[in-house]
Amino acid sequence: MDDQIDQQNRVNELQSQLEKLVNEIIQARRIITKFIDQTSDLKQENEKLSITVDQNKESEAVTNQILEELTKKNSELSEELEEYKEFEEENTMFDSDGEETYFITNKDVDKMLEEQSDTHLKLVSKLEDENRTLKSKMEHLTSVQCANSTIEKQETRLNTETRMSPMDIVDKLIQNQNKKHSTKRSSKNSKHKSRVSKNTS
Repeated sequence: MDDQIDQQNRVNELQSQLEKLVNEIIQARRIITKFIDQTSDLKQENEKLSITVDQNKESEAVTNQILEELTKKNSELSEELEEYKEFEEENTMFDSDGEETYFITNKDVDKMLEEQSDTHLKLVSKLEDENRTLKSKMEHLTSVQCANSTIEKQETRLNTETRMSPMDIVDKLIQNQNKKHSTKRSSKNSKHKSRVSKNTS
């Protein structure tokens, strides 16, 4: 009778441990799934930042090209302006009243060239400001990308150190349970032998 009770208790205990083991496995799988999702989100964010950095690099290259062309054009206009001024001086004469008389060029042409030069200078200045802003944004994005890369490396290291398949987790939990059962069984056997010895005597 006592053996049947002990056996039933043993069955109940094993069922309870099995339920606990199943719950632990389910919880472990949830943790693993959550970790994988977080790693995937981090990779997607890093890819977006990489695309943004590449786009800014392309934009900066285009801006630099335009800036270079405008600088060249402004230099050409400045040279043309100097040539017009020299030409104007060479082709200026005075009438009988001492007033200047222009044969080919006039002050309107000179003024127009100066205005064009000023316009190009303003464009160059504006592009330089935009270029500085783009460089600042790129430095920020590069900093963020480096930080994300560091986080991803840490996540990869943690994932490598803690990576276990669901079956590995089950095996480890079963081993732990078997150790506990072995210890309890040894203790019960010792107590049973002690009772038998007393009853015999």
